[in-house]
Amino acid sequence: MKQDREIYISRPDGPRKRKTGTRFWALGAVLGAFVALAFFVIGTPAFLVLLLALVASLRNRFALPSLSGVSVGAGLATYGVLAQAASRCATENEVRPGLTASCTAPDSSTLIFLAAIAIVLGVALGLIAKGRVVPEAERSRTARI
Repeated sequence: MKQDREIYISRPDGPRKRKTGTRFWALGAVLGAFVALAFFVIGTPAFLVLLLALVASLRNRFALPSLSGVSVGAGLATYGVLAQAASRCATENEVRPGLTASCTAPDSSTLIFLAAIAIVLGVALGLIAKGRVVPEAERSRTARI
């Protein structure tokens, strides 16, 4: 019974590593989180940072994984900031003799909805990108024996 074996071409500088979009996805996720945090800190001018992140993501070969990472990173960072704000507001509510402190969190359902859409869009782009990445051995049948 003959088994399929993959042949790896050895080079003087070591075996050839197959490039995947994982590294670019991680970089995109960091950029997305940075953009979301910048939006909460500096406000609307952070859209310029978002534009720079999108341009940087689209300039490389693995644009879909990078855009997926930007979207997921921005959505998760938004959820994180909103959760932290809600928990801080909840800890401020206390009633003691002579002291009544209260905090009412604003309605952030729109931001939560947009963060959920960003995460779903990022996961969808990641799945599309994963389907597009074809292993090198399957791309050329000459690598199989």
